Amino acid sequence: MKSFYASVECVARGMNPLRANLLVADSSRSDQTICLAVSPALKAIGVPGRPRLFEAKQAIKKYENTHNTRIEYEIAVPRMAMYEQVSATIYSVYLRYVDSEDIHVYSIDECFIDCTPYLHLYETEARAINEHPAHSNGTVRPDEATNSTEIITDRLTTDFDKKTDHRLLYRRLGVCACEVYSDNGIYQLNLFADYNKIDKERRLQCAMQEVRTKYGANAILRGINFLEDATTRERNMQIGGHRA
Repeated sequence: MKSFYASVECVARGMNPLRANLLVADSSRSDQTICLAVSPALKAIGVPGRPRLFEAKQAIKKYENTHNTRIEYEIAVPRMAMYEQVSATIYSVYLRYVDSEDIHVYSIDECFIDCTPYLHLYETEARAINEHPAHSNGTVRPDEATNSTEIITDRLTTDFDKKTDHRLLYRRLGVCACEVYSDNGIYQLNLFADYNKIDKERRLQCAMQEVRTKYGANAILRGINFLEDATTRERNMQIGGHRA
């Protein structure tokens, strides 16, 4: 979807997404903050796709000086909850024409659709899709299905240590769980497992989840989350790392 966040903000303001001059950025974080989206009209005058706010302003100023003109533009504070809702609405449109099994959602504004089964139905040709560069990733498969935080964390950190370059600093780690289902209290027994320990962890996790569901994600935190540079409390109030 073209300049998705910017387009959503333009439509919300009654502006033409292809003609409006708009940046999506949280200017309260200073001019060093990243612009999450740049409208096509601003890209057309030389503003890059994901600049820092000061870089976008510099590009606009350069165009103004070169063409002896004045560019009026808006800076919209990100509203991730709204973007998610619009993305879901757009996804529902896809479902009118293709099955969900043929849609791979890559991100909030990107997806891949396998059009092969529908070419004959719609009597058309699939449009060429640019190959997206692959991200660094790994897959961890426990020996058996589990919802133990201790087991999952141990497997993830072990795999991370094996596959990452320890000369680099990592600011963010994304984890995606597949084949998730409720065990309803029924699971495969293991003669070598400490079920008293597992049951204690499960009851603790359930109690913590109940408290967080009732009082919010910041109701229970580790002590490290209260250090000066900790970001967990702030991020728990955000969606995708941005203001909700």
